[in-house]
Amino acid sequence: MNKKLLIAGSLIGTTLISATFASGSNYELFNHNEPKSWEEADKTFGKYKGESQKDAEIGKETKSFHVKALKAVGIDVNESKLNNLATLTDKSGTNWTYTSYIQSSLIEDQIRAKYSLKAATSFIKVQEEAMNLFRQSGDTVPVILINPDLTKGQIVFARNEGNGDVVTVNISFDKNIDNWSILK
Repeated sequence: MNKKLLIAGSLIGTTLISATFASGSNYELFNHNEPKSWEEADKTFGKYKGESQKDAEIGKETKSFHVKALKAVGIDVNESKLNNLATLTDKSGTNWTYTSYIQSSLIEDQIRAKYSLKAATSFIKVQEEAMNLFRQSGDTVPVILINPDLTKGQIVFARNEGNGDVVTVNISFDKNIDNWSILK
């Protein structure tokens, strides 16, 4: 008799779990399609939170650190204009797409759409490598800058809680082997 109750309870539990996934938005968590562009990635970010990643709030203090870091690489920008995926131009006339390190998946999705999953994974790995090699306790949240062709970038942050030197890590993409690397 105990076996029958166990089997019946198990079947009911399975039915309830299946019904939950099949009937509502929770099912979509397991049915994810990769975005094809920054715009599409932005639309899907806040699907469950009601916000977009592009417009995700970058804290005022973080923005002030980012403004300082950007100035060190030749980009003058006002905090009010500093939003994820903003196009910024440095003093030499080069355009860069700005993203906070925290929302770097916006760039990863675009690299995946333009090149490959391997290229996007390599971009993630080069960020990790840069953080492991150069970050220290007290460093600010990095800025990610990437050129329009998605072939070179910069990871920029300030030391000593924003009061120290600015560190720039230059990265580059080799299209022939779908690989990002730190430039020495």
